[in-house]
Amino acid sequence: MAGGKPVAVLGGGFLIIAIGFGAIAGFLYLKMQRQEHRLRQDVKIAAAARYQHLFDANPTPMWTYDLESLRFLDVNEAAISHYGYARNEFLAQTIKDISRPEDYPHS
Repeated sequence: MAGGKPVAVLGGGFLIIAIGFGAIAGFLYLKMQRQEHRLRQDVKIAAAARYQHLFDANPTPMWTYDLESLRFLDVNEAAISHYGYARNEFLAQTIKDISRPEDYPHS
């Protein structure tokens, strides 16, 4: 505190106006929140990459598809190899195109 007056602290993208030691504590708190948010984002990105690798490298044919349209969203290399479609051919189809007709009797 400069002579009992409010102090402005600018850093890390935050501007904090406080009186006395609260300015430093507030700045550190917000800085830690920002770093924690960044760390959470990094963890999410790393987890998504791990799961994508598990999907891509799995020796079992796997795919994801939209529950409403039944269109394929992604297929792994094992599915491409097993069914003989190119990736773009797979993605132009629905799950019904590779399923038995009795699996979808009402369509």
